[in-house]
Amino acid sequence: IIVPNTYLTNDHRQSRREVYEEGDSDNHGPKPTRQEFGFTEDDVILSCFNQLYKIEPDVFHAWMGVLQAVPRAKLWLLRFTQQGEDNLRKQAKKLGVDPARLV
Repeated sequence: IIVPNTYLTNDHRQSRREVYEEGDSDNHGPKPTRQEFGFTEDDVILSCFNQLYKIEPDVFHAWMGVLQAVPRAKLWLLRFTQQGEDNLRKQAKKLGVDPARLV
């Protein structure tokens, strides 16, 4: 899905142009599948690629509310330190969300 007028991470070392280009690319090869990123065809993918320090408690609580309301949704986050990821998953569990839904 192409979503116009949205912000995309701009660190060229993390560039995944093949994710948002239409079809396969001579430069980047075949377009990756949802499964390669840990999603099924039925998953609703929500994403936030901000740094960990930008995820405020109120926003995280709101995201968990969305995940509770949309059972097929998963939240795709930028990779953090293991401690940071563990803390987010612990908090998700405290808020009644399966930590596995944070990808």
